Amino acid sequence: MSRRPPSSDAEPGLPRGAGSGAATASTTNVVAIAQAIGLAIIAVIPAFLLGALAVGIRAELGFGPSTLGLLIAWFFVTAAICTATFGKLVERLGVPTSLAVGATA
Repeated sequence: MSRRPPSSDAEPGLPRGAGSGAATASTTNVVAIAQAIGLAIIAVIPAFLLGALAVGIRAELGFGPSTLGLLIAWFFVTAAICTATFGKLVERLGVPTSLAVGATA
């Protein structure tokens, strides 16, 4: 009784011809999504901290609540414009290239 050796692209427990490509792709997607969520959280934290520290900041810098509101609104307007612009750039370059550029910046 001779056993046929598994093909080189098969992993133990997977059917023949089912290599690790699907598992690697899904893992890459999960990592990319986690990185995007982490970056979004890190990018928005300063605006939330500014709102929390507004009383002390306004007193030290000498501007009113309307100026503080405009500064925070400007942050989110800029973020919205950059999101649309860089979203189109990511679609054009592709996700792996964009992540590589972002990681080296």
